[in-house]
Amino acid sequence: MSNDGNVIYFNGIEVATDEMIVGRINSDGSGLETYPAPFGSAMNIVTNGDGSIAYFNSLNAVHKIEDGSIDVVVEFDDEFYVWMLQTNDKGDYVYITIESIGNIWKINSDATHDVSVVDKDDVEVDDKNVSKILDFRVADDGIKTSFIPHGYREGVNVNGYWEGGDTHELTEVFYSEYGNSNQMTFDDEEDDGITKFLFDMSGNGAVVLYGVEEDTYIVKPGTKFVTKLGSFTGWGHLNYDGSIMFTSDDSDGVLVSTLDKQLFPLSLGDHLEEDVGSMDGTLINNDGDIVSFIVMADDYSSTSLYVGHFYSSADDVPAASPNALYSATIAYSGELPEPVLISEEVDALVFESRSKPAGSSVQIPITLYGNEEPVGNMDLALSYDPEVLECVELIKGGLTENSIFEYNIMDETIKASLIDMDGFSGDGSVCYVKFNVIGSAGDTSPLRIDNLAINSASDLSVIDMEATNGVFTVLSSDEGKGDAEGDGGEYSAYDALYALLMSVDKIDAHESMDINDDGIVSSIDARLILKLASEDKSVE
Repeated sequence: MSNDGNVIYFNGIEVATDEMIVGRINSDGSGLETYPAPFGSAMNIVTNGDGSIAYFNSLNAVHKIEDGSIDVVVEFDDEFYVWMLQTNDKGDYVYITIESIGNIWKINSDATHDVSVVDKDDVEVDDKNVSKILDFRVADDGIKTSFIPHGYREGVNVNGYWEGGDTHELTEVFYSEYGNSNQMTFDDEEDDGITKFLFDMSGNGAVVLYGVEEDTYIVKPGTKFVTKLGSFTGWGHLNYDGSIMFTSDDSDGVLVSTLDKQLFPLSLGDHLEEDVGSMDGTLINNDGDIVSFIVMADDYSSTSLYVGHFYSSADDVPAASPNALYSATIAYSGELPEPVLISEEVDALVFESRSKPAGSSVQIPITLYGNEEPVGNMDLALSYDPEVLECVELIKGGLTENSIFEYNIMDETIKASLIDMDGFSGDGSVCYVKFNVIGSAGDTSPLRIDNLAINSASDLSVIDMEATNGVFTVLSSDEGKGDAEGDGGEYSAYDALYALLMSVDKIDAHESMDINDDGIVSSIDARLILKLASEDKSVE
C-alpha cells in the first residue's frame, strides 16, 4: 500500500487461466488494473509514497510498474536469487538482498548505478559470525535501514547456517544509517539464540518492530528503549512515526498505540462480507487512518483484499465502491473501543524530538517520565550533529528549579551534571537544550543521551532508567508556521507568547512566526495563533 493509503498493489492467481498476475487498485475500489506476471512469478511487491511506482521480483529479476507498463530494472544470473525488495518514498531506488550474497544493495530505477548499502562483512557481533543479511526494511528517506543478519557462533559454520549442538543461531536486530551499523537487540542468558523476526520499520526510521516467538516488540534506534507490545497472530505494520501498529489477532484486526502501550480491538469481522478464516497482509498508511488486509474465507473458498477507512463520525463516511473481483471498501466510524492496557509504562528520560525551520532557534526538553524515587544527582552526556544544530546553552527545567546545575558544551558533545538536596521525582523537564538551527531543510540530527547515571536522594543507590533518544528535523520556511516549540502539535498560548516576544524585540523574529505573511512578526500574528489555539487547530 502506498504511504498515503490511496493505492494498493497485490499479486494473485487468475482463476480463469490459473496464472499469476500483478494487480493495482485504488483504495476506493476503482481503477483496477491487472498484468500477467513476468516469468510466471511476482513476489515482494513494494510501492513508493504515492503509488505511482511499484517494484517486484520474479526469482532473479527485478521489475518496475509505472504508467501502466512493466519493465525489467535488472536481471541477474540464475544463481543470484533476489530474496527481498524495498523502495524509498520517491521510488527512484530499489533496495534488494540476494540470497547467495547476503548484502543490501541499492539500485536506481534505470539500473545505471548500484551500491552496497550494508555489507555483511562490516557487521560486528561479539563471538558470532555473520553469514548473510536477508530480511531488512528501509525508511522513507532511503538512508535508515533495519535488518536481521543470519549467522552462527564461532566454529559452527555449516554452509553459512547454524548447526545444532550447544551453539545458537544469530538473528539479532540491527540499525544502519549511512552505512554505519549498530546492534539493537541482544541475547541474554535466558533467551540466548532465540530467533527474532523483523516485521517493520516506521517511515521516519524512529521505530523498529520485531517479533520473538509469539511476542511483538518495538525498539527505538540509537537508544536502549525496547518494549513488549503483546502477543498477536499476525505480523504488524507501522504508520510513519511508529506511533500506531496495525496487525491481526484471532482473525480480526487490532490497532496498537505504541507510545502508551494500549490496544484497540476493531471488530472488523462485523464489517466484512464473508466469515473470516484468517487475516494476513496487514498494512497501514502514514497517517494511520487507512488500513488494508487480506482475508481468507472461513471455508477457504476465496481470498479477498479489503481496505478500511477510519472516520471520526458517521457523517464523514462516503458511499463504498467495491470491486467484486478483488476489493471491497469498508468503513469504521465512531469512537474507538475502550483501550486495553497491554504493557506497563517504563521509567524513562527522553531527549524529545523536535522540528523547526533553518535560521530559527529551539529549546528542546529532556523530560523525566514515571520515576517515583527522588533523584539526588544525575550525570548526562548528550550528542547531536553540529552541522545541523548549534548548541547555545542549557536551561534548568521545571523539576530542577532548586537543583545545582552545571554543563559544558564541547563540539558535538554536551556534559551536564546536577545535585539536589531534597531530590525530585515525577513527570517533567530536567533541562532544556537551546539550539540554533543551522542546517538546511530536510536535514536531520540525532538527539542522543549517550550516558546516563542517576542516584537516589535518600541513600545514593542507583536508579535504573531507560534513556530514549530523539531526532531533530529541519523544516522548510513554510512548514511548521507558528510552532514555537517545534513539537508539531496543536497551537498553544505558548506559541502566541513566543510571537508576542518577537514583536517587541525581546527575542529575534523568525519568518516561521509570521502567520499572516506580511513580512513582520507582530501582535497580529500572536492574536492569530491564539485564535487557532482556541479552535484546537493543528500546526500541520
